Amino acid sequence: MALRENKALMNVTESGKLKELEDTFLISEKCVDNESFPNEDESLSPRSFSVLFELTGGHPQSLLSCTSS
Repeated sequence: MALRENKALMNVTESGKLKELEDTFLISEKCVDNESFPNEDESLSPRSFSVLFELTGGHPQSLLSCTSS
């Protein structure tokens, strides 16, 4: 049975069908262009840290004690 599977895989590879399937169904590895998101600001602001502030219970010292140990 493994011999038939290997032969079938070899036939698909040699015929170019495997490459065609990869191109059709696999996600491309293209990089995202920064200009695709012109309104998105990459700078940090106090708002960027709001979730962190909430997770520490609103006490920045608790975060410092966790990172300094």
